[in-house]
Amino acid sequence: MNTDLELIAGGVSYTGWTQVSVSRGMDACASAFSLTCPERFASAASPVPLRPFTPVVLRHAGQTLLTGFIFGYRASFGVGKHEAIITGRSATAQLVDCTPDIPAGQYQGYTLAAIARAVCQIFGLTAKLQTTLANTALADSTLERGETAFRFIDRLATICGVLAYDDETGALVLGNAGADRAAGALVEGVPGGIIEATVTDDCAERFSIYIVKGQSGICAAAGASGFPSGAGDAAPGSDATPSLITPSSGEVLTQQRAVAVDPGVPIYRPKIIMAEGQLTQAQMQLRANWQRSYHYGHSLTAEITVPGWVQPDGTLWRINQMVPVRAPGMGMDEDLLILKLEWTYSLDGGHHTKITVGPVDGAIPSPALLKTRRKKGRKGRVAYDWNGVDE
Repeated sequence: MNTDLELIAGGVSYTGWTQVSVSRGMDACASAFSLTCPERFASAASPVPLRPFTPVVLRHAGQTLLTGFIFGYRASFGVGKHEAIITGRSATAQLVDCTPDIPAGQYQGYTLAAIARAVCQIFGLTAKLQTTLANTALADSTLERGETAFRFIDRLATICGVLAYDDETGALVLGNAGADRAAGALVEGVPGGIIEATVTDDCAERFSIYIVKGQSGICAAAGASGFPSGAGDAAPGSDATPSLITPSSGEVLTQQRAVAVDPGVPIYRPKIIMAEGQLTQAQMQLRANWQRSYHYGHSLTAEITVPGWVQPDGTLWRINQMVPVRAPGMGMDEDLLILKLEWTYSLDGGHHTKITVGPVDGAIPSPALLKTRRKKGRKGRVAYDWNGVDE
């Protein structure tokens, strides 16, 4: 039985699990766990009955793995069998599940960090700031009807180029993709290294050239300096240098385009994206660059299983860390981003960690509309302000 993993509830520590699964991912704000145990642990006679909504902390060898609540309990019995399965999620599940009662416009003009902290405080949670991008002020930050707390925060975080995910303490983290590095490496053919791995290289959504089309409203400052054009005549794989445009003050340029080429796609596969509203040439280029990076980043993933739950320095594996992958058998020798983790234990299999990795490009938030507002005196007319994230 697993005696390294403790479930602590009301100051009481429970161990002796027969099966364990704990998962955390950058695409899910709330981590999850499933524990199988003798039913007596979860009985009413226990010091702290392990029932739904019980606050718990999971610890492995003295290190906190997850802080949250039990949400599910299922007991079963039969000949020689009497066990319970306890499931739950981290405290940030409150943000994922619940719709806060917030007056419209309450956070108008506040920074992402301030909004995240205020919303988290409603649920007794904290927000940790790990990037200065979270200090971006947001002119329009209205909670949409029926929108959950996390959907609201994540939408604003995307605008600022920030990732939102949970950590082991049950806090919401606002950070950058790949800002930290793992203490170890994933290496093939060495003791304690890769046990098994699956690589997926799916390029069905990858294109040779990304073309963003639209029109640009140019202000005086932009006209003075000029922006690079989209090099629209460049062939796939070409290194052609974009030409410059120098429009006059206040000029609106129509039929503008920005281009990003993916040299890793040897066949002609064009992808056209229509820009949202009026964007400057530079903003359109950011969008094209991001589109290329996003599709590349999502084309390649690897699921790698290693023994144990910790890195070589004894610390638990963490998401959003860059890790060297040295696996000639998979054709991989590069630094990749840890996207997902699953810590598992079974009586016959022991302790393992499944680590999902991929290019950091796929985790960078999408360039988004900074705000959508209606112009005064022109009913129904919508104007857009845009803030993008470069690749």
